[in-house]
Amino acid sequence: MNLYRDPFGLAPIIEPVVSGLGFQLWGLDCQTGSHTAQVRVYIDGEKGVTLDDCSQVSTQLSAVLDVEDMIHTPYTLEISSPGINRLLFSVAQMRDVVGSKVKIKTSWPVEGRRNFRGFLESVEEESVSIRIQGDASYKVPLNAVRNMKLDADIEFCD
Repeated sequence: MNLYRDPFGLAPIIEPVVSGLGFQLWGLDCQTGSHTAQVRVYIDGEKGVTLDDCSQVSTQLSAVLDVEDMIHTPYTLEISSPGINRLLFSVAQMRDVVGSKVKIKTSWPVEGRRNFRGFLESVEEESVSIRIQGDASYKVPLNAVRNMKLDADIEFCD
């Protein structure tokens, strides 16, 4: 189960290119408009991801996507690190952050809410549990999750 937004079916083409360059495909988010599309590819690596890494992956992926010609509309390709407040695209990624603070947006209301911010308590095959302020817990079906991302609290020192 993954939460990739991949209307063009690009993941099977993108993943081997990314892994062949020594990175992990963290996630894929394709947004389509009436006349254009945006393809965002999130990569991660053991030592993180630099701007040069993103540029290298972009160059390789651009060439492969041009040859495969699966996107039949003008598009922009963006390569990025997932960042500290990273989107979570799979059940495995979610399980790795159980106990962490997350934000969940749903596609439809769950128990009268579409936005949840709290601590991820558990991840099951069909749902996740989140504890929000005041110790209220909600069970959110995975098929309702529009997106989930880490909600890192950063404290700055003077």
